[in-house]
Amino acid sequence: MSEAGTFCLDADGVARHFEAAEGNLLLSEYHGYCRKAINSFVVPHGVKGLDSRILSEVWVREKFELPEGLVHIGRGSSPFGPCAFTKCDLPTVVIPPSVETLGAYAFAKCQIQRLRLPLLNNCAYERQFKGASIDVLELPADWQKVDDELTGRSWQESGFGCLYSLFSNADSIGEVRYY
Repeated sequence: MSEAGTFCLDADGVARHFEAAEGNLLLSEYHGYCRKAINSFVVPHGVKGLDSRILSEVWVREKFELPEGLVHIGRGSSPFGPCAFTKCDLPTVVIPPSVETLGAYAFAKCQIQRLRLPLLNNCAYERQFKGASIDVLELPADWQKVDDELTGRSWQESGFGCLYSLFSNADSIGEVRYY
């Protein structure tokens, strides 16, 4: 249990289900219609993975935290595929460096205010951000260097490379920053 709610874990430490705490769940008018909203989504330390559809069509209003030690985002069998977060509105999302796998459609159709990615070493590029809108994308400078050396051009211009594969199906990316 975290301040945000209860995570149901399997024997491998993969969160299969999340239930928002009573004080965390609310209905809110969002862009003209009523929608589920929670104030925070905080994954406790010790969780190794987040299963398919752990959070869907929810507006996370204030805090979204993933712990160091998390290895998989969006894995497991679901008739909808391994999308962990679908059609969610998220504040700052920081993917921890421990993450080895971002499942297909992991953040499909999400609205993300700020996304910070580490240098992912082992990631299949399966439209993880298809249909997503990202206001600010923060990437390690080393990642830009790798893509520029492979193609001789920036990842946005080249039409291929690691970053292009991850974000080519995103609806929009506002500002890109390197750290």
